[in-house]
Amino acid sequence: MNELSEITFPETLEYIGASAFYKNAFETITFPKALTKIAMYAFRKNNIHKVQVAKSVDLHAAAFETFTTVERV
Repeated sequence: MNELSEITFPETLEYIGASAFYKNAFETITFPKALTKIAMYAFRKNNIHKVQVAKSVDLHAAAFETFTTVERV
């Protein structure tokens, strides 16, 4: 809830916890290859319309807004 609009994740990041980036100003996000899990509400209340998430990532169904198109790659 601090109006972040950009972030660069370290390549070693494996887990993004519940509500970690709730209510910020993200429009795009890029995840590192080491990521294995994105928890509930991690990116809720942002303005992300489309995001790519690796198929290997354990992705909670409510991690993003309902209008966010999640492409599993």
